[in-house]
Amino acid sequence: MLAGRQTPRLSEGAAMKHLSLAACLFWLTGVSAVNAQIASSDLPAVTKAVNEMCLHPDRKGNYLKVEGEIDAGVIVKVVGAELAGSVSHESWDGISQRLDQYATDPRECAVQILQILIPNFRPAPVEERASPSAVRATLEEIIVELQDETIDRARYSQVLAMEIERQRAFIFPALKAAGPLEDLRFLSSNQNDTGKRIDQFIAYHNAARFLWSISLEDDSVVDLLYVQPAN
Repeated sequence: MLAGRQTPRLSEGAAMKHLSLAACLFWLTGVSAVNAQIASSDLPAVTKAVNEMCLHPDRKGNYLKVEGEIDAGVIVKVVGAELAGSVSHESWDGISQRLDQYATDPRECAVQILQILIPNFRPAPVEERASPSAVRATLEEIIVELQDETIDRARYSQVLAMEIERQRAFIFPALKAAGPLEDLRFLSSNQNDTGKRIDQFIAYHNAARFLWSISLEDDSVVDLLYVQPAN
């Protein structure tokens, strides 16, 4: 895993624990992958927003944004993610009720609210999520370089270059063991709390898959790079 200025450093185990928690909450909702409209790659964004909202219910508007007339049903969007869903008046009331009901149990709060949101959420239309080809090309070059145990410091911000160097004992063996890069697919573009655009891709190798998050400065310098195993 790599991290720049904007991303907290997590161990590989912590990253996997996060993925496991997301999957656990998904199945606890009782919604199958077939029936849910939301893509599995988007589930972490919804899960994270709901988890944070249940921890800070007084700041609900920081995590879910509502558009439309409450009485006629609303469009609920996840703040910072390209996801939206149509929710009835009763369902929106149910979210507020569960925030109050499970105020002392954030985990159960998250499970109950995901039961409402998951069946109704959908990704933004494909045309709104066109793959940023320049970012993709940069990330593909980075993956190949790291598999060759090369760190091109001119490509990264100073802080990120130091972080990559610090974590090379994990990065290089993990990428080498995965085998050649076969495909790199764009997943989504989101914004963090500071408004920075972060693009997500999934990399397919012979023996493994990885979820990458990357952000470039205006001068094409990479200042955020984050990788974790993808199930």
